[in-house]
Amino acid sequence: MAFLSGNLPLLGQDSTWKRTDSDGPYFHSIQLRDSSGRVIDPSAPDPALPDLSATCAPCHDVVAASGGLHGGGGPDGKAGEPWFLMDARTATSLPMHHRSWPALFKPVDLAIDGASWSEAFGRHDAGGNAGTTIAGSDCLVCHLAEGYDFAKRIEHFDAGHFSTAPFIAAGLIDAEGNYDTPRFDSDGRINLDLLADAGPDACLPCHTVRNLETAENPRWLHDEDIHLSAGMTCVDCHRSGIAHHIVRGYEGESHPSDLDVSSLSCRGCHMGDGGGHQGAPKPLHQGLPPFHLEEIHCTGCHSGPVVTSSAIRQWTSRAHRLGEPSQKRDSTTPPRIIASIWRDDSGKLGPVRLAWPDGWGLLDESGAIRPIAPDLLRRPLRKTLRVRANLAKEISARLSGKDATELIHAALLEIDESIEEEGVPVFFSGGRVLASDGAGALSEVSSDAASAVRWPIAHPVRPARAATGAGGCTDCHSSASRWLSTAVGPMSILPFPGALGASSPLDENIVDGNSWRSWSLLFGGRDVGKVYFSLCAILAISGGLLALWRSLTEEHR
Repeated sequence: MAFLSGNLPLLGQDSTWKRTDSDGPYFHSIQLRDSSGRVIDPSAPDPALPDLSATCAPCHDVVAASGGLHGGGGPDGKAGEPWFLMDARTATSLPMHHRSWPALFKPVDLAIDGASWSEAFGRHDAGGNAGTTIAGSDCLVCHLAEGYDFAKRIEHFDAGHFSTAPFIAAGLIDAEGNYDTPRFDSDGRINLDLLADAGPDACLPCHTVRNLETAENPRWLHDEDIHLSAGMTCVDCHRSGIAHHIVRGYEGESHPSDLDVSSLSCRGCHMGDGGGHQGAPKPLHQGLPPFHLEEIHCTGCHSGPVVTSSAIRQWTSRAHRLGEPSQKRDSTTPPRIIASIWRDDSGKLGPVRLAWPDGWGLLDESGAIRPIAPDLLRRPLRKTLRVRANLAKEISARLSGKDATELIHAALLEIDESIEEEGVPVFFSGGRVLASDGAGALSEVSSDAASAVRWPIAHPVRPARAATGAGGCTDCHSSASRWLSTAVGPMSILPFPGALGASSPLDENIVDGNSWRSWSLLFGGRDVGKVYFSLCAILAISGGLLALWRSLTEEHR
């Protein structure tokens, strides 16, 4: 009876915040507010600068919206894409994150506070995750459907204009803080096309991944994600409420809301009883032995490198500043990110991206390595190596193919004298950690600090006809397949003797190599076998029929 009388609280009807409760978009004609919450008159002499949190607060719970999984809150969950601290002057390329994912450095290890985080990563960070960045949440970068200039956002974050960059990118003010007054009405209101789902174009500036072009693989031949081609948007799968705990969409995900989000994973949507969102087709996987579905993630066939390609080098928005117009981004631009295949903690095969760190650190007595921040390295490296802008390029050009051991040894000695922190200076690159042996050479240190960081590939998704296996078993099980046999390994940014060799997933025993090669041989001769056994069957049947005919003939006699 409580339900009938309306005594039960209904989710979504909190009277604290204004809401239309309509599926139709709300027309935002709003007044900008300053950091104190006062309405700004853009036509007034010397008007105050706008504050995004204060502007949205009258209608929206900006405190709840500033965190969530998207803002750096919530559980760590499955490993995702790291940030890369890049500094060409010191040859630093460090994968890092505040989450406790494997093979990553922590911001605290490099004394990165909120201000330095915003300076280094704010351009592709929507902000609001208190303690990590000082920049507030940029609601406009995700929710403004038209008119947001992401290149301007990058430019002004680089210049340290963290609070005004969103408004400059949206064209509401210029770099000097002057308002575009013709866009405001007499009440100081401006019309903004703000949507809960502003479409894929709102997500792609921070989440683009680009395969490096080659003569055989130009960009214009690439298809976009099949879901986008079908008219879906990112948030059709990656959903959230005001708390911005955006569903990540992997199998076994535990959502902070404690709600069951399994139907929003690939398998849950296309194969689960509770799936079928947006008319998702249910695959038949005809002819595919069931154990493949137990051993391989959906993305193993529907995303990542195709089986006939070697490992692919990629750029990502975060790591390579995509969205910024640049003539300097090329195939040698660090970090080097490679797409390959790996078996994750769940035991399933799937496509991953790999990257190896480069940088300098201090080895303590326990064997742990603490990275050294680039600003502490610039003076000793410039003094010893005489580099100005790009250590790797300048040293490589000077060496002309010779060994860099002597130079790096001298640099390590100078770092030991210049930096007061305790520990043995080390240089790590190419999957190895090197320290001075005390006799003018370098010795290798056993450490995981130079190991690869891996995170899963989910997009773009290929349709069934383009998926691995659509052409039959020999898509994988043949000599033409390079799915598991392509060797991938680290590359040192400077030449050293004894570089680590590359290895393939087969070499790493990700799958049983002997079984894999045996099946490939069997499938390779399967067509010949089919012809052979078909002929044998025809001959056997013919022989049987002939024997039957002879026996019948003899009876009639």
